[in-house]
Amino acid sequence: MENDQLILLRAILAELKTISNALQQSSMGFCPPPSRYIFCNRTVPGTLWYEMRDREVAPLREVALKGFLRELKFKQMERRGKETWKMLLRLEAAGGSYTLETGHNTNFAKCILSSVAAMTPEQVAGPITIMPTAADADDTAMFCTVFCGAEQVFAPYNDQTDWKTVSAKAVNLVSLVNQPS
Repeated sequence: MENDQLILLRAILAELKTISNALQQSSMGFCPPPSRYIFCNRTVPGTLWYEMRDREVAPLREVALKGFLRELKFKQMERRGKETWKMLLRLEAAGGSYTLETGHNTNFAKCILSSVAAMTPEQVAGPITIMPTAADADDTAMFCTVFCGAEQVFAPYNDQTDWKTVSAKAVNLVSLVNQPS
């Protein structure tokens, strides 16, 4: 009986590999870019996030982005002739892959980091929704709200928050959830 189950499992695995190979081959050819790059800041009047298309700013009017959180990292980059650290967050959604970029120490980044660090692995593995929000008192500051399903992730922070610890927890949690099994 156990040997029959092993034979059946091997047959199922072989069929899944065949299907996977066929899907990979069917996606060859012309396709959208691997990831749409979304800049999350208020430097463009009237929008909270935007893309660059043909070296032109293309404001995004959508109020939220929903997808599976696949990567969260920090990277040193050059922007406007200066070296700076950015937080990059990659979501996979029905429309493709989206990479959100924001300054590593912005309110937007802090909202994401504190929210992800407060989530369970099961929540991180499921789809999340990110909704940028403008600060009322400041023309440049923006925050964001993170949702798991219809539930808002409540993750307050303050001036005493240890951002290195929070960042490490969030990055490690996303990495753990997305490790190949």
